[in-house]
Formats: sequence, C-alpha cells, structure tokens
Amino acid sequence: MKKHGVAVLAALAVLVALTMPSFAQHAELMKIDVPFNFIVENQRMPEGQYTIQPSRNGTVLIRSVDGKFTSTVLSLPAPLAATATESQVVFYRYGDHYFLAQLWMQGQNTGREVLKGRAESELARKGVRRTLASLAAH
Repeated sequence: MKKHGVAVLAALAVLVALTMPSFAQHAELMKIDVPFNFIVENQRMPEGQYTIQPSRNGTVLIRSVDGKFTSTVLSLPAPLAATATESQVVFYRYGDHYFLAQLWMQGQNTGREVLKGRAESELARKGVRRTLASLAAH
C-alpha cells in the first residue's frame, strides 16, 4: 500500500514539473497604467493602475493595484503574423467609451482577444465608429 502511495506522489510530482513551464508561459503578469475609465466585458473599471494575467483556460484576470476592482473575462487566442516586440494592451474606443479588447505579450506570437460585452456589441451594432487605443504594458 505504501509503495502505491509513493508511486502516485512521484507521478504527480512529475506531472506538476512538466506542466509548470507551460503554465508560466501563459500566465505572464502584465502591469499597466490606464488613463481613462474602461469596460471589461460588462463591468466598468475606473482609470488607474492594473495588473492583467491571462491563464491557460482562456480567462483573463484584471485587478486594480489597490485591490478595489477585479474582473475576470473570457478570451480567445489571437495569432500574430510575427512575434510581439513589446507587451501591450489594446482598447476599442467607441465615442468616449473604452473597452478592453486585446493583450499582446512580448516574445509571443499569440495574444488574447477579449470577448465583447453587451454595451460594446450594442455600440458596434449602431454603427458607432471604432478606433484603437494601445497602451504599453510592463
């Protein structure tokens, strides 16, 4: 019985060791200073300093540095034609409304596309002109 338990623990240790590099690659923490209020899917976020952390399961965690505002949103892989030379966060701007849209991590050739919420979908449906606002992340 003890031999079986040791074998299971050893197998789990190997599994964790093999998956850690993969997780670290997809879980890079980005820091960003956002100079405007913005919307993440359906949640309003005030201007300020944020950390953004994509995960392997496709979710993205956005948290204000002071811990007062947190949001988790689903995202999809967004392939790039070349490897990103810098980390950046892209917002779609409709009039005076900003929506978190894309994340690009330095050294990777795949970013993340954040799913649209109701407000953004409604503005797009109405034909409101969309522009891009890109902020460097560190």
